[in-house]
Amino acid sequence: MLSVAVIGGLAGVTGCSTGAAQETQASTPPSASASTAASSATAVPASPSASAPSSAPPASSTGCTPNDTPVPAGVATAEIGDVDGDGRADQAFYDEDGGFDYGIRTASGATFLQQDTLAGPATHRGWTVAVSPTLAATVLSDGRTAALFAFTDCAFVTPIGVDGEPYRFVLAGFGDAGTGVTCGTADADGHHSISGVLAARDADGRYSITSTQVELSADGRTATNGAVTSGGDDLAQDDPAVVAAMTATCDDVASVQTSGE
Repeated sequence: MLSVAVIGGLAGVTGCSTGAAQETQASTPPSASASTAASSATAVPASPSASAPSSAPPASSTGCTPNDTPVPAGVATAEIGDVDGDGRADQAFYDEDGGFDYGIRTASGATFLQQDTLAGPATHRGWTVAVSPTLAATVLSDGRTAALFAFTDCAFVTPIGVDGEPYRFVLAGFGDAGTGVTCGTADADGHHSISGVLAARDADGRYSITSTQVELSADGRTATNGAVTSGGDDLAQDDPAVVAAMTATCDDVASVQTSGE
């Protein structure tokens, strides 16, 4: 299994999307604005939402086979690094025509779409990072919930948790477990971990952050919670680590977002 570190996770997390961890001495943390990624987090399930994975011919050293799916005119794009194994940087974008679709456009000329069915009224954001030579992870968020997807063999797939539901993260206290998700710093090969975050409010009003590691299967179809570690104790509400633990962010990776209209 590939490690997708979940930061700021709940202590004693068991399972994945719905396998929620038990929060200790934590009351619902207040919302916070995005900031630098924290060093711990917990993956928490949210209600499942349908996604429409895209399929295509497998990748090779030359990248995904070009297709006829266009990138909509006028959309903003962001460079996301190589996700199809050809050594060239690829791009991400959001298509808002008739709903929200997160897209990846490879340097080889192939475009793939993943439906974003998150219901939050705020701006939707998305980012993608490579987690291994053959697997990338995509996180889509709406300010309340974040959905995890994998991109492998030139297709989006939805990781399923031990409860049989799509693996999700709760953001900003919009649930009883978890407050955010972030990515770890890239390793020497440019691969990241994915981290879910829990900033738990203690009885004295200070915060403790824990992280839970997410194990993503090589084919991207399953995700399970791994080791839980502490990410800091006795932190103020405005501490950068606490603020970051309330969001879905990957501070060294470009993201794309909807217009908010």
